[in-house]
Amino acid sequence: DTVRAKGSAPRLGEIRFETLREGTCVQTLHIGPFDDEGPVLERMHTEVIPEAGMKMSGKHHEIYLSDVRRTAPEKLRTILRQPVAPRGTQDSAAARPASADRGSGPRSGAAARVCPGAA
Repeated sequence: DTVRAKGSAPRLGEIRFETLREGTCVQTLHIGPFDDEGPVLERMHTEVIPEAGMKMSGKHHEIYLSDVRRTAPEKLRTILRQPVAPRGTQDSAAARPASADRGSGPRSGAAARVCPGAA
């Protein structure tokens, strides 16, 4: 299919389709600036996941629910999702926490929870 847009779309050539097969994951709703996601991810990676008897099984990703052009930074809503697997299982796709690359100051609007089969 063809995508048509008003004006220029300089990164349109970089769009790709991917199938996510993340299976069980841990996710939380983060409310606040993107720069404040780091401590939330760090806690998810170092506390929530291990305490649930799980391990990371892929890279985390973010689902942006708010329009950054129309929403104040302190009201931005983002789902932070991390695929997981039971600890002790073989997994070659385990990722290191990306939280070290983020800002500081947690602002999470909901507790993390395990979501089986979220995709």
